[in-house]
Amino acid sequence: MRYFSILSLLVVGVLTLACKKEGCTNFAASNYDSSATEDDGSCMFTGCTDPDAENYDSRAESDDGSCLYLGNVYFYTTRTLGVGNAIEVYWQEQYAGRLVYTCKEDFIECDDTPCNVIDLLSVEPGSYPYFCVYGRVGGGQSFIPIDTITNTVLTIGTSQCKTVIID
Repeated sequence: MRYFSILSLLVVGVLTLACKKEGCTNFAASNYDSSATEDDGSCMFTGCTDPDAENYDSRAESDDGSCLYLGNVYFYTTRTLGVGNAIEVYWQEQYAGRLVYTCKEDFIECDDTPCNVIDLLSVEPGSYPYFCVYGRVGGGQSFIPIDTITNTVLTIGTSQCKTVIID
């Protein structure tokens, strides 16, 4: 009987140890182990390690090349706009803004412009359709289109600043 009790305890102990499997139990980790029942502290996280990137991951221990750096797009016009005239800009078929003043500068830097601009900040890298419409501003600030003057696609890369001159 005593032999049976010792043997039972030994079998239960072996089975208990056999059921525990150590490994990474955090499913967000790159080395997640679905069969692990006990976390052993070995979890590793990959992601964007650059704090200047939009998608910086403070848990990431190694960079996986996924960092995203957004760009900016600035629209302005050198076209002479008479009183009551304006240019409306549509970005991806959505109204982005209205230019009502002519910029007299020959060259405008992206981050320091004295002109009336429409700025689209934090644009993801990619290609975007846009168009510009010249028209008159009517009563109640309504816009009466006269002519589509630009209808094209703008491509913006990582961390780029693009200036679009409408003339």
